[in-house]
Amino acid sequence: MRTRPPTPRQLVTRAEIASLAGVRRPAVTNWQRRYPDFPRPDRSGDTEYFRLADVVAWLDSRSIPPKSRIAGESAGATYGDRVRHKLDMGASPTHATADVFASKGGVSADVSDDAEQQVLDELMGPLARRVRGSGAMADYLMLLLALNFLQGGESTLWSSVRQKAWYGSGQEEAKSLLQAIGHSADEALRRRGLLPGVHDAITRLEPRTFEDLKRLIGSAERLSAAAFGELLEQYEEHIGLRSDEFSTPPTAVELMVELALSDDSGVHAIYDPYARGGELLAAAAQKVRTENGPPRVAVHGENPRYEMLRLAGMNLALQGVDTRLSRGSRAPWDGTEGRCLKADVILANPPFNVGESMARERGEGRWPYGAPPVGNDNFAWIQYVLSSLNEGGRAAVVMPNSAGTSANQAERTIRQNMVESGAVECVIALPSQLFATTSIPVCVWLLRHPTGSREPVLFINARYLGTKKRGRRALTEEDQHIIIDLLCAWRDRHGTRRTSGTADGISGSADVDELCANGCSLDPADYVKAKRRVDRETAVLDPVVALDHLAELADQARKTDQAVDGLRHWSTGLDADAGDALPDGWVRVPLASVCEIQAGPSYSRLRADQRMGDGEVPIVLPKHLRDGRIDVGDRPETVSRERAAELKRFRLAMGDIVCVRSGSTGPSALVAEEQEGWVPTTNLLRLRAREPQATDPAYLLGYLALPRIMGWIKEHSAATAVPSISGQKLGQLAVVLPPIGEQRRIAAVLSTFDDQISVHQRLVRKAASTRTDIAELLMSGTLSLG
Repeated sequence: MRTRPPTPRQLVTRAEIASLAGVRRPAVTNWQRRYPDFPRPDRSGDTEYFRLADVVAWLDSRSIPPKSRIAGESAGATYGDRVRHKLDMGASPTHATADVFASKGGVSADVSDDAEQQVLDELMGPLARRVRGSGAMADYLMLLLALNFLQGGESTLWSSVRQKAWYGSGQEEAKSLLQAIGHSADEALRRRGLLPGVHDAITRLEPRTFEDLKRLIGSAERLSAAAFGELLEQYEEHIGLRSDEFSTPPTAVELMVELALSDDSGVHAIYDPYARGGELLAAAAQKVRTENGPPRVAVHGENPRYEMLRLAGMNLALQGVDTRLSRGSRAPWDGTEGRCLKADVILANPPFNVGESMARERGEGRWPYGAPPVGNDNFAWIQYVLSSLNEGGRAAVVMPNSAGTSANQAERTIRQNMVESGAVECVIALPSQLFATTSIPVCVWLLRHPTGSREPVLFINARYLGTKKRGRRALTEEDQHIIIDLLCAWRDRHGTRRTSGTADGISGSADVDELCANGCSLDPADYVKAKRRVDRETAVLDPVVALDHLAELADQARKTDQAVDGLRHWSTGLDADAGDALPDGWVRVPLASVCEIQAGPSYSRLRADQRMGDGEVPIVLPKHLRDGRIDVGDRPETVSRERAAELKRFRLAMGDIVCVRSGSTGPSALVAEEQEGWVPTTNLLRLRAREPQATDPAYLLGYLALPRIMGWIKEHSAATAVPSISGQKLGQLAVVLPPIGEQRRIAAVLSTFDDQISVHQRLVRKAASTRTDIAELLMSGTLSLG
């Protein structure tokens, strides 16, 4: 009776399950409550989603009672049979049978770089502020990402959006258009088995006019699929991702793909266990497709964060890549017994130098090369990658330089066991500043399925290759060819010790005995004395480029100055004699009447022994409140998902404000979307608007940051050794609230000043560093004034 299987990655709600199974929604809820083996859902916002294939497989065990059968159903028919029949008849409420991995090719690939940059400049210019309103820049960038995704990957949905934009008008229809874009993007993501979340982000925007939004859509239509990467970089910077969440730089991606797929014959499966923006998987699939025609390759990526999976899914869809994306773990080697995931090629850029903070031992049995030290997962990732390789498979993995040189005995033992088994083929030291999010020196480790023989290792010291572009170092096409040619020549002349003369002496090799005699170091600098290429050493080796970068920042600063100068006309509205009187429609009310004030969980509820480094829900501490936002850094303390669920009434939601209740009572911070569900500690207070439609969080945050308000809080803190203010006392604070529209306008004005401050601070830092670098060149004789 199984004529065609449902799309395995489709996500459905309880209501949609009920519709497909021909039962009432309470029946689905009862199944979930009564049967422990009912598929577990994933949550996005207030809605739970189930993977359709898992539900159908479970329903195959549920026979339809005789009284509930419909025409055409025979004795013994199951609810799974009924669902499959409806899917075959096209009854899926979210088009579950659609070919979601077909390459749509809706975005032109012929857009010139200059023309595309002009479009991006327009989208990031004044138009951005007009469409954002008081919304966050991250939400605006999510709108641009969604439009690029729909245009290139969803032609039918995109046509509907364009039609709505063409015939609409007015403020209400602008909101309706944003909702349509959000729903369309979320529907497309669900078809790919990914949780929705675009709608909630972009409907927080407040376009000034419908024409502004229409103009934005028209401009976005001129972008190619390649623009997604540029927009993704902008999004990552504005949303405040940690360094372990940023995408891999394009030139590093290209190099890793070429290294791992230099011989791509026999490649049937590609895997990234920590897919960031999907960039490694997209490049790998494209290479296979370009060289071998339409690929018959399984592509699989994992990431522990749903938000990153959404971005990766959109990126991969734009490239027409057939991909399976699923929520992984920050420690995929834990609980992986029985996993049969294997791949011929693995590409990975896992988190650096992070790991378990609890002082417990690693299990010895599952580490073929030795148990990694507690607190650092570098070699846990490496061993997981090696264990996932098929025989004959290869992997390219980004690792910090310290992983190859660490004196830790456990890590030295692992390195020795790896080289003695033939698992390490090549290590390439990359230039500094290649990665925007870390100054840590990094290498690419080229690994292979263990050969069982003691084979020499090739080292390439490319630290002095690359050029600076827009403040970032990048490997040129020539640089990449040098590295790839060295590897290919090494494979052709395998086992011959040599130093290349065609690449300024940047390569060499070492056999296992030499490696062991050198502490099993895998740092190319220990085996290759690469020559410094003076003309590429730093950004200011080309003073013109350095000064151009400085001029760009100065131009940005002038634009922010002009935006602030545009506020001058408000001086005519100053009423110096107003005193304490408020304008019509404004009110002065206690904070407690505006917000629910909740202290964090007590120490007994959130004990030290319940905090860990490998949990799923971050803990927010007072030190994490910086510049009006929450920044927990690269290694936050966490609690398990189960423990966080027990602390439900304390957890944070987007738009909440968090402030310090004891100690240094400083500025507050606004909770962002990606921080939804995080847990504050006991010495924090959470403020949540009682009526979100009447209180703008950005306005309230600005009000609480006023010096006189911070002074009030300090004065009313209890006079103890550690100053502390209770939620009850804070609730007595008088808050001035204008109408909601005025709140948003005030918040937008403050944002204008924030932009000016940020750009000028960057300009000062850049001017100082440029002066230092040019001074070094002038005073060493490298640069003459002529």
